[in-house]
Amino acid sequence: MTTTAVTNLVEQAVLDQMRAKASFTALDISNHLKAERYPVQHREVAETVREIYESGAMSHYDYERKTIPVITAGGTKPSRAFLYHWEETKPRTYQTRDLSALPPVPADQARDLADSAPASPVCALPRPPRLTSASAPKAPRRRTRRDGALAVPKQALAQLGWPDGTRLSLRQDGGHMVIGSAPAGPTVLTVWGGQRLRICRTVLRTASLSADAVTVEVEGDELRVKEK
Repeated sequence: MTTTAVTNLVEQAVLDQMRAKASFTALDISNHLKAERYPVQHREVAETVREIYESGAMSHYDYERKTIPVITAGGTKPSRAFLYHWEETKPRTYQTRDLSALPPVPADQARDLADSAPASPVCALPRPPRLTSASAPKAPRRRTRRDGALAVPKQALAQLGWPDGTRLSLRQDGGHMVIGSAPAGPTVLTVWGGQRLRICRTVLRTASLSADAVTVEVEGDELRVKEK
């Protein structure tokens, strides 16, 4: 289990990256902490970075997550990793694709976490409150996110048969925004892990649309986003 001190270190490192609008993987974070002589394990760092993203904390900084191809094991083994990036930064601009984990920090060189990191939660990143009671009422799910993006309902993607990794094009048709598959055309959007698709606030604004004032409808083999 990840200690509170390590969680605090990871949160601060992630926050520093997002303030700089830098793209990063969990390995970038764990290597950074190891380079600072913190005795962390990549497994616990990666788990914490995923939890930060899934909590919604990164959305406050307009960050998205995308799976990218990488090379591990000294440049010999193809693999995939989560890349966390600012919504206006293209994942293809991330250059550190040959991922090599730094070795664990030797015990006699490691910094003492008791002296270098708080043992109580610092909460460097905003987190929505968690419900701990099984009987607590659940808030209705919303398609509108805090960052102004539009989350497309999964049932619409399932109806169109668009699995994870589907590349999509986007065009304007009058006051509508039309999304369709793009096997040969320019890719604007991609369906990502768990059959999710989101349209960022910047793209919506190009059609003078707002996430909280639109409907998403399936028409033929396309999606139409239009004003309510």
